Amino acid sequence: MAATRRAAVVVGIDESLAGLAALRYAVGEARRRECGLRAVRVWQVGAFRAYDAGLGEAAAAQAVAEDAAAMVRRAFESAMGGVPRDIEIQAGVVEGAVVPALIAQITSADDVLVVGTSRRRGLGRLSAVDRHCVRIAPCPVVVVPAPELARANGRRALAREVQREARRYADAGGVV
Repeated sequence: MAATRRAAVVVGIDESLAGLAALRYAVGEARRRECGLRAVRVWQVGAFRAYDAGLGEAAAAQAVAEDAAAMVRRAFESAMGGVPRDIEIQAGVVEGAVVPALIAQITSADDVLVVGTSRRRGLGRLSAVDRHCVRIAPCPVVVVPAPELARANGRRALAREVQREARRYADAGGVV
């Protein structure tokens, strides 16, 4: 008798506000569906340029992969306060182009792919990655918007708001 494979929620890991919102949504969806979660951080060869050219290609690739794995841990810490223990989680790092790497994680039409986007103005305004996932995924795709503050104000305004909050906190003697 063949083993029955349970559906899973697949989520791309990113430390942006939209990425963290997508991770929170994906964890909630996995709980609701009573299934596992596949959390995937995709990295690309082009990321090597951020490293010292003196490392060599193999060492640079290893450094980028280690940074990607650390990002997965940080994302769970930032979004959830740590890795949830009440659902099965498969966290991984995959080298390649983002969309094909995420699509490769889908093993059934019963899976759900969750991605985050900082835009929220209809399908025509989604990022290229989001649009491509929606077009080619063999399962439902949920595009989770960034939190309202990030969407409404943009990065500069968000940074100013954070600075104002920090000043208010410091002016209050570190007490809220």
